[in-house]
Amino acid sequence: METRFFDTSQGKLSYSINGSGPVILFIHGFPFNKSIWYPYMEKISNFTTLAIDLPGHGDSDIYGKPDLDDWSKKIYEFLNFLSINQITIIGHSMGGYVACNFAELFPNNVSGLGLFHSSARADTEEKKQNRDRIIQTIKEDHKKYIYNSVPSLFAKENVLKYKSEIDKLINLSQNMEKQALINAQTAMRDREGHLELLTNANFPFLFIIGKQDPNQPYETLLAQASLTKISFILMLEHCGHMGFVEDFNRTYWAIESFAKLCYAGV
Repeated sequence: METRFFDTSQGKLSYSINGSGPVILFIHGFPFNKSIWYPYMEKISNFTTLAIDLPGHGDSDIYGKPDLDDWSKKIYEFLNFLSINQITIIGHSMGGYVACNFAELFPNNVSGLGLFHSSARADTEEKKQNRDRIIQTIKEDHKKYIYNSVPSLFAKENVLKYKSEIDKLINLSQNMEKQALINAQTAMRDREGHLELLTNANFPFLFIIGKQDPNQPYETLLAQASLTKISFILMLEHCGHMGFVEDFNRTYWAIESFAKLCYAGV
């Protein structure tokens, strides 16, 4: 696996690449970075796997506007730089929002889209108000916010079980700059919904759903899956919002199987 940089007009985008073959693009959630995908990238075979750091996350600079359209266009520039014109996207949480936005803008470049604890809906007014409260909390003490928020993303039964992994994720996320955290919350708060994408897209969808996810109620995600022409669902009974830790083996299997289906006949 190699880690490289792509120079945009506004700053550097960091990415990691591994393997060869059809492309799977992994997009991390908030407040993490591309390294959450490394176990998948090391295990998946017969594909080129790519993972990027979104602006202000990991090794990428803070650049551009806190806007998912802007982020999606930068990803498109990045893929053009690598001469990649067809991808299966897997997005965790915020990464799923970016994936939907990208697919809305560039549908002909997408072979399949995986929503990993993520949704095609825009924020409700209540959720937007909560993001405003989160932004204020980040302004006051962003490290404390990270310390308190990361464990809450896990199913309650898994918090002690994965204490070591939680501590690593906290340390990873606390390295982010305060402004990057604020920008990400702003971009998520102001994003548009993409339910029409689910209805109109000709490519398949994968929904990875945590039965105990505190952020994405499983009933809502099942309803979204029903809107698509073709979708595959992995329901994780003992999982919260962090399936890449809480149930790696089954999520790995689902992602690789989905990618094979997306590229069948290629």
